[in-house]
Amino acid sequence: MLNFSIGKIARLSTRFKEDLLNPLLEPLFSKWRRGNIAMFHIGRSGSTVLGNLLDQDTNIRWDGELCPDIFQALDCTEERRLALHELKPLLGRTTDLLDRIRHGQRRAGTRFYGVELKFFHLYAFDLGLSECIERLSGLGFDHFIILERRNYLRKIVSSVVAKETGMYHVKHGCKSKLNRISLNVEQVSVDRQTMPLLEFLVSYQECFRQLEQLLKNRKYLKLTYEEDILVNPKVAYGKVCSFLGIEGNPVEVNLSKTNPYPLSDVIENFDDVSKHLEETSFKWMLHDD
Repeated sequence: MLNFSIGKIARLSTRFKEDLLNPLLEPLFSKWRRGNIAMFHIGRSGSTVLGNLLDQDTNIRWDGELCPDIFQALDCTEERRLALHELKPLLGRTTDLLDRIRHGQRRAGTRFYGVELKFFHLYAFDLGLSECIERLSGLGFDHFIILERRNYLRKIVSSVVAKETGMYHVKHGCKSKLNRISLNVEQVSVDRQTMPLLEFLVSYQECFRQLEQLLKNRKYLKLTYEEDILVNPKVAYGKVCSFLGIEGNPVEVNLSKTNPYPLSDVIENFDDVSKHLEETSFKWMLHDD
């Protein structure tokens, strides 16, 4: 009973600080805040496990992705999610997204404030990468992280599996189940968009290259799922702490890999997908297990 009371008091204290005190003192805190962080990724790249580690750090308030909440509020039902072209006319101006970010900053107090953005989120708000970075800089964002899953095919497969099963994450210590899917190479549907498989792969590649070019004269950290998260997510956490100039806290990984199986086991029509990518620079992604 005593432990429960202490825990409840701690939660109420945190809410008081984040909901009332920090916003009230934002004019002062914004000057003393240690920094603002924007992390770009395409999803299914270890962003959630990394975000959870960062959020455990007392030096950081990690807000994660803001756009999904905005999108879901406009969806017809949980079963009927609007496609990106249906969402765009319903979304407000770019300033609506920036207002959400400002709200998060006010709750951060003097801690680092972090937010995540996917490329298709920006497209939904008619916000180009260059303009996005400039707008974020205007809000005091001075640290940028690029989290790339080099095997884009695995990202797509993971997205399709998650969409079909409703299982987006697996708790640490639990074993993931093999879920097989069929991948229509001419009509892949992920991230509220439908287009040919190759078009997705090329788009991801171009967005990451453009992002690196835009950030070359800014303070940014490049992480990859394969090198920094796949084996031990704490590697990525440690690199972010070094990037921010903080020592870090003891943190615990609370998620496991959702699709650790070879793509040949997951994709029912693996031969069709192989033929489709045979003469492309993405062929290696088929067997990167």
